[in-house]
Amino acid sequence: MDWSRVSLWACILLIFGAGFLYYPKWKQSGTEATLSWDASGYYMYLPATFIYKDLKKCSFKDDILLKYGPTPDFQQAFLHPSGNYVMKYSMGQAVQFIPAFLASHVYASFTSEYPADGFSRPYQLGISIHSFIIAMVGLFFLHKVLSAYFKVGVVALTLLAMVFGSIYLDYAAIHGAMTHNGLFTIYA
Repeated sequence: MDWSRVSLWACILLIFGAGFLYYPKWKQSGTEATLSWDASGYYMYLPATFIYKDLKKCSFKDDILLKYGPTPDFQQAFLHPSGNYVMKYSMGQAVQFIPAFLASHVYASFTSEYPADGFSRPYQLGISIHSFIIAMVGLFFLHKVLSAYFKVGVVALTLLAMVFGSIYLDYAAIHGAMTHNGLFTIYA
């Protein structure tokens, strides 16, 4: 039996269980939602560009803050002396989110159950699923690289220790929309 693959699957199940069964952030609201705090800042480029077509003035911000409360006030950008807003966060994470955002937007556009506003449940779920997939890709590559250099037992223990015993579990399962998750996968 390949214990490194067993440990890989145990890690995947733990991350899935923590993120979708124990604490599904995509079902939370306000500052506990998937798209809240810093994650909403990284993500804000997408609705600003593709839905509202208003990256400079962010005139939609008050409605989003009032309806979804991703942050107590508009912390995702700062007001420039020109009167335009400048996003506080780099756009790399938003680029990574494009497939999930577009799929979520198509779904939200064709259903009357959720508004196609960039922050309703389909967007929260889409980004959460995307983040889970990114975490799994990272674990797969880490497993592959470790397996090339180390014995099966070492690989198995390393994966288990990393997922069960480090902050990686939080950034893969709960706060997956943060940059840590994507960066880990890129590095792996």
